[in-house]
Amino acid sequence: MYKQTLRPLIFGEVLFDVFPDKEILGGAPFNVAWNLKGFGLNPLFVSRVGKDERGHKIKTAMEGFGLDCSGLQMDEEFQTGMVKIELKGKSHTFNILPEQAYDFINKEEALKCVETEDLALLYHGSLISRGKVSKCTLEYIKKTIHPPVFVDVNLRPPWSRPEDFKEYSGNARWMKINNDELFEITGKKASDLTWLKETALSYMKDVSLQTLFLTLGEQGSLIIDGKNIYEGAGKRVSVNNIVDTVGAGDAYSSVVIMGILSQWSFQTIIERSEEFASAVCCMRGATTTDKRFYQDFLSKWKVI
Repeated sequence: MYKQTLRPLIFGEVLFDVFPDKEILGGAPFNVAWNLKGFGLNPLFVSRVGKDERGHKIKTAMEGFGLDCSGLQMDEEFQTGMVKIELKGKSHTFNILPEQAYDFINKEEALKCVETEDLALLYHGSLISRGKVSKCTLEYIKKTIHPPVFVDVNLRPPWSRPEDFKEYSGNARWMKINNDELFEITGKKASDLTWLKETALSYMKDVSLQTLFLTLGEQGSLIIDGKNIYEGAGKRVSVNNIVDTVGAGDAYSSVVIMGILSQWSFQTIIERSEEFASAVCCMRGATTTDKRFYQDFLSKWKVI
């Protein structure tokens, strides 16, 4: 398997998407950590779950896949995170429940497990900052160990406000965002690709961001480093082969992080990130326990 010496710190929520007939393990940071482990890296995942059945299921799943559980905190009071999903015809409604265990990641416990590690970067999404306790812990880690920061924008109404993102972006080196989120944050609706690039460059300058990874759905993605713009190939799979798009953005972020740590060129990163995200759209859910799925990409990319 592919090995990387420096460890990425993945901070944030792990939860269950609760459908009327089933429950699926997820949460963007958890999906990223899972994918990185699948690729042979050794991420340190820091989160918090309840001392309940769902919390034990998460710990068991992590152990079974070989993920380090030292950063997984157990909460006596608050339940393991849940998103309740209701089906209405072909559409879904999402209810991200308040005051879940991941909103209360303890600062002392988190720092104890990260301060002795040689960490390459800190990845976090935007949802984890909705709770004051976890937000405080995140900021404390940033100020204490000063890791380079990768922010993954995930607007989740009503918990994420566009006006908060300048604060999140202020100390980030890298950011991943999709075009709809960029429009919501900036208040500007791009009419074409040229306008989109200009909007992205203006936002980067405004928040002093080094590199922006901008996903565009089936149209591909852009990587903007302030001076150069790299464009992906776009649509890589037939619509008929798409099972669902759950976790596609997390898959993209996973390969971007892998590429950053491996010092791949931006052109290589964009090609491989799009390829892996497209493959995830062809399976049910955001992740898989089948390590051959990851091994096949490593073999193809000749990084093992």
